[in-house]
Amino acid sequence: MMNRLTIFVLLMFSFLVGAKAQTATELEQWGDDAYKTGNYQSAWTFFNEAARLDSTSLSLWYKMGESAREYYNYNNAFQCFRIVYEKDMGVQFPLALFWMAELSRNTGDYLMARAYYSLFLEQPDGEGFFCDKAREQLQHFDIIEQLVADTSEKASIEHIPLPVNTPFSEFGGVQLSDDRIYFTSVQPMLSDDGTGILGNSFLSSVYYSDFTTRGLSRPVKIEEPINSKSEHTANICFNEDGSEIWFNRCEMTGEYKYRCDIYNSKLENNRWSKPEKIPVNVAGFTSTQPYFCIDTSGLGLLYFASDRPGGMGQLDIWYSVLKDGKYNAPVNAGSIVNTQGNEITPYYDTSEAKLYFSSDWYYGLGGYDIFFAPGALSSWEPPQNAGKPFNSSANDFFFNINTVDRDGYFTSNREGSYFFKGETCCNDLYAFYRNPDIHIDTIPDDTLVVENMLKRSIDNLLPLDLYFHNDIPDPRSRDSVTTSNYDETYYAYTGMIDRYKKEYSKGLSTTEAEKARDEIEIFFLAYVTAGFQDLLELTPLMTADLEAGSRVTIKIQGFTSPLTSTEYNISLAKRRIGSVINYLSKIDGGRLAPYIDGTAANGGRLVVNAEPIGEALSDPFVSDNPNDARNSVYSIAAARERRIQIVSYESDFAGQVSRQLQGPLLVMSANDVKISLASETQACTTITITNTGDETLEITSLHSDQPWMIASLKNQSLVPGNVTTLEICIDRALLKNPALGILVIESNSRDKRSVVYVRVVH
Repeated sequence: MMNRLTIFVLLMFSFLVGAKAQTATELEQWGDDAYKTGNYQSAWTFFNEAARLDSTSLSLWYKMGESAREYYNYNNAFQCFRIVYEKDMGVQFPLALFWMAELSRNTGDYLMARAYYSLFLEQPDGEGFFCDKAREQLQHFDIIEQLVADTSEKASIEHIPLPVNTPFSEFGGVQLSDDRIYFTSVQPMLSDDGTGILGNSFLSSVYYSDFTTRGLSRPVKIEEPINSKSEHTANICFNEDGSEIWFNRCEMTGEYKYRCDIYNSKLENNRWSKPEKIPVNVAGFTSTQPYFCIDTSGLGLLYFASDRPGGMGQLDIWYSVLKDGKYNAPVNAGSIVNTQGNEITPYYDTSEAKLYFSSDWYYGLGGYDIFFAPGALSSWEPPQNAGKPFNSSANDFFFNINTVDRDGYFTSNREGSYFFKGETCCNDLYAFYRNPDIHIDTIPDDTLVVENMLKRSIDNLLPLDLYFHNDIPDPRSRDSVTTSNYDETYYAYTGMIDRYKKEYSKGLSTTEAEKARDEIEIFFLAYVTAGFQDLLELTPLMTADLEAGSRVTIKIQGFTSPLTSTEYNISLAKRRIGSVINYLSKIDGGRLAPYIDGTAANGGRLVVNAEPIGEALSDPFVSDNPNDARNSVYSIAAARERRIQIVSYESDFAGQVSRQLQGPLLVMSANDVKISLASETQACTTITITNTGDETLEITSLHSDQPWMIASLKNQSLVPGNVTTLEICIDRALLKNPALGILVIESNSRDKRSVVYVRVVH
């Protein structure tokens, strides 16, 4: 199925000129229309503009939350639902709490997810699909917390770089041999002469990329008749010798919605035959994500996902036995695998007799998680979560293992994926490499934690962003190398702050101009200067690591604003990366130079992996008009695109001696208390907090979303073994009925945050 999870791409669009002249009602109607067609980002923009005109409408805030959630802008969605809940308290919009819980998982805030699920189930009418899903998560939250805390190294993960992954969507990677990977990509449609993009039109097609000594080659679209110039093609799979394929052709059922069928083609005289729709499809319903295998008994099995009648929920896993070239009637994989929710992207591992699939229903880290169920056909053991690093707080699916070396691929929109707008908007391909000889049990809370202090200090500085003025270094140059050093460009850049203030505030009213100048001041302090300060902190740590004999690899990505051509911007990005390498070679009298050129006597080595990305990932709404210098050069949006980013730091830390830490540990006498309102104005209860760790506990804040709850702490700092009291009171004037509230305690305890559930009763 070419649904929003397997083909989703964040579509760029130009907002209507003069939209502010429209009424909130008109804008809301446009948003409703866009939402119905599946164009969720356009819907968000219309609702957002409407809310600017009518900020009191909770319906608009709720619709903004729904739109942002649909295109995976988790943080914006959460804030919208939170605003709704704080004003409405579940009266008109009872699902706001449910979505706050789901989105808390999506952002990795599992403590609050648990709290919001509990609050949601405390509301009246606690039955139905959403309540069942909330209970599924709560009943298994201990397992979720174990998955979060798991530090075992099941596999190492690689985000496949450009040119395979792009800021659009790539998914369903399949390695058929040791030299080629196939996958689906959603790309803008070009004009017949290939020189221009056709509006907001996008088409999914199947591509392949070859493994070369220099990495994966530039992707090539498979020739017709597999791909189509007008129809969406996706989700390819092969038989064992690569002579037969199954894939999806999808039709539009709305402006951005799809319905898919499975097609088959065979290799005949080195050409693919005309694709034929196979008989497992059902008219009017989706059959998608085929996976073919031969099981241990010699049966040919085609697994797929479908929303056809007779299923357990929405999308279910089905299979058809293929015998003598004929497809038997599809069979549902059963209620052990399938749920009320969606089960998608099946893959059957015949060597281990396990079905891998993704589900948005079962307990998990967030969104779609990858699960596996031992068994075959309709006989399965209960599914198990595949855990980290395969799963994340975002969506993870299309898991498969290649037959070449038992490594494999999956698809995710986790942070780190390429995007146009919103870090979790778009799907990318990830490779995994198994570590079969490594097994580290999850560390229990009452044991010592081994911590590499140098690694921790470096990790805290990453990713590290360094900023540049427009076309710097070496303006108007087409060279990819430079003699400039980053510190020189930095000081020149910060010296231009008054010029930026003048240009960015030009033409604005007095009040708006002052606001614009303040924004420039903040940008230079919070981004430009802060980035250079982080670089000054990183370099001595790197020096100490290298002088201990470590072999270090850092990845630096270079970005530009969208001014000028792609070719020019790639060269500019290379120069920007080069200026940082020059800086590292020069600092402290060239102390790091031997490690960069490989001549260090102690064997230490610094390797820089440069990834010049140019404008490919820049915000699509940044002006690329050279005649509009205010917006294309001096705006904060444009300035934020002109940067390099030190993305990662990998080292064997040869000289680092780890030390053992336990740290402070906050323990409460109770975390679920009841308070009776009786007849007095206030009602209170007290719990005790003890530091059972071996370092000083610092309680930094108490926070509650409920205005009727007042909490006070006797002592915020506790040495090991000491006890303090926490008083929680209810203001009767602000609360008329029984309720469930949450108090969040922030501290430097090993678990960072603790929650007290406060139940108010008569």
